Amino acid sequence: ALLKRHESEDLFGVQLAGSYPDTMTKACQVIKENLNVDFVDINSGCPIDLVFDKGAGCALMTRLDHFQKIIRSIDLVLDCPVTAKIRIGIKEDCFFGTDLVSEMKNWGVSMITVHGRTRQQRYSKLADWNYINECAKASDPIPLFGCGDILSYHDYNEHMQNSNISGCMLARGALYKPW
Repeated sequence: ALLKRHESEDLFGVQLAGSYPDTMTKACQVIKENLNVDFVDINSGCPIDLVFDKGAGCALMTRLDHFQKIIRSIDLVLDCPVTAKIRIGIKEDCFFGTDLVSEMKNWGVSMITVHGRTRQQRYSKLADWNYINECAKASDPIPLFGCGDILSYHDYNEHMQNSNISGCMLARGALYKPW
């Protein structure tokens, strides 16, 4: 049976994490048949060891063949946009987000979110918004959202006014201060 969104929800999406194109495609087929979603987001930014060690989350950033097959195959299955979240890199001194978003533009992704830290940094340093801005330039014309250290309306406003990003994603900041 088709599940219905709550009347207060203007936009409803699903985020998936996985490492194999066939299982991700099957999951999207189930979503298509059972949910009325506006988008499906691929979590290729999760730094957690358990997820990374299974080849999912930001490990997909190092497995471009799998990552590309996931995006392309689920884009064929779904009737809604496919988005993806990545990080600026895996290791602290090796950023490759700009190269990756340039590749992703050709895979059928409708929007990209970039978290401004590497997997190794986790949350130990401030997000690199200058690099997020470089990623936004590289993703053009695909919209790119930035993520990291947005703890207030002022943070959001500053990033929106001083970069090429299309929007911001709130993550931990929404947990700390949901108001």
